[in-house]
Amino acid sequence: DVERSRGLGDVYKRQHIRLTNLFITYNERIMSNRELSNRIEYFVGCIGAFAEKYSLSNSQAYKYLKRFSGLDFLEEFYDIEHTFSIEEAVDDLTKICQRNGGALA
Repeated sequence: DVERSRGLGDVYKRQHIRLTNLFITYNERIMSNRELSNRIEYFVGCIGAFAEKYSLSNSQAYKYLKRFSGLDFLEEFYDIEHTFSIEEAVDDLTKICQRNGGALA
């Protein structure tokens, strides 16, 4: 029966579309997780480099950067900052924190 075949074809077509959408959603999640992982790794690297430059523990560096808006700066400008070296990012963090009352120089 021609009608039945066409109907079954439509079912397969809908299944294909659903599977394609699921695959795209899955890939977006993977890319989102990868992006999140990259951001976390970058933040940890910046905090560690900042701590090392100023002879602080990682915890002290984190608290300082949080208090004087360095972490907010990194989050807001991540797309630009992560293209620079860690040393340049630490210099930028130092300047931002100084503008917001931080004393390290």
